[in-house]
Amino acid sequence: MRVYEGSDGRYYTECDLWERFESDTWRPCMWEPETGREFVETDRADLLSLAPVDAVDLPDGVEIRYEGDFATVVDSRDRRPSTGWAFR
Repeated sequence: MRVYEGSDGRYYTECDLWERFESDTWRPCMWEPETGREFVETDRADLLSLAPVDAVDLPDGVEIRYEGDFATVVDSRDRRPSTGWAFR
């Protein structure tokens, strides 16, 4: 399962990405084939960078959960204000 670290400090599975693409919540803007990095425009017109990471490298408190064929990220870490970035 491919997992991405977002510039907003959150993690997303490939299923999460496609769910947002299909609902038009996110629109793909650019993909770097060399790195696998994706850039998407959010419904708030922010540009979000998504970098692939190995699931074994997820921080403590972040895990992948499966419901049937759908996988999503569950983040139980302390949710203080994000230090991530998004372009506006």
